Amino acid sequence: MVNRRTFFEASPLSYATVDKNSVRFLLIYGREDDIVDPATQSEKFLTALKQAGFFVRTIVVPGAGHFWSVDPVEEPGSFGAYAGPKVLRFLAAALQVEAAG
Repeated sequence: MVNRRTFFEASPLSYATVDKNSVRFLLIYGREDDIVDPATQSEKFLTALKQAGFFVRTIVVPGAGHFWSVDPVEEPGSFGAYAGPKVLRFLAAALQVEAAG
């Protein structure tokens, strides 16, 4: 690393601060991700969001690797079919809150 600040500013962790916690988060990741380690990346980000007071929900897709989201939502048993309805519920709830607020 030549410039640590560049890496910090590129990291989503650097933006998980109390002053920005009005944003709702849906964090989705594959349990078997071989590119981004769930324990050191996704779960660490989840912890940081919660500590900063963000409204955050997670969808952990069992058996899914990094590029699971290209699976067709309409294909039964696909990773997309698993996550799709959960994403829609999150968005519907968020829109209701936004409309009421």
